[in-house]
Amino acid sequence: MSEIRSGDMAKCTNCGYEGVVRGQPFMGGQKGGGVSAPWCPTCGLNNHLVKSDAPLTEDGWRDQTWDHIQMVQSLLTAINNEINNRAAVHDHVKLQQPESAIFAKYTCRLRGMTYGSDEYNECLKEMKPALDHHYAHTKHHPEHYQNGVNSMTLVDLVEMLADWKAATLRHADGDIMKSLEINKKRFGLSDQLVQILLNTVKEMGWD
Repeated sequence: MSEIRSGDMAKCTNCGYEGVVRGQPFMGGQKGGGVSAPWCPTCGLNNHLVKSDAPLTEDGWRDQTWDHIQMVQSLLTAINNEINNRAAVHDHVKLQQPESAIFAKYTCRLRGMTYGSDEYNECLKEMKPALDHHYAHTKHHPEHYQNGVNSMTLVDLVEMLADWKAATLRHADGDIMKSLEINKKRFGLSDQLVQILLNTVKEMGWD
């Protein structure tokens, strides 16, 4: 027997109702949600429903469409919750040792350097103990993963791009467009991903 979904036409063998049956969309916590099994609007039971041969009505189609809309809203909310969680704890690990002392020593020096320059890269080598610890504990850096960007999630990429933009504001000559150009080579980013990041920068007014 095929599964009966919210908005389908069904018959109730308990009370004889035949028509549209509805479920209830629900939130399933941080990771999403679903739609409950539909029930009979007359007797309220859901274990006596059988699929009806009657064609789907416009009301039934609207119910299914609203279920879809609410499901997408639920899933987008789950992604938004994860991004908010990332925002709440972003770079907190820098405030602890062994990172705190090293970043405090070098941040002012980095501010006067051009991102990607030989001088900048030499400074990063001196900061290696702090950077190794930082990359190991933060997922928004490609260095966190053995396969770099190819192992990152969309949430990782969103946090990464925000981090790159914020970093440009700490350099006297910071430029997100230039940073993307440099990081394309540094991390082996595809043309398609770079274009998506550029589109996002422009959409957010970060250029």
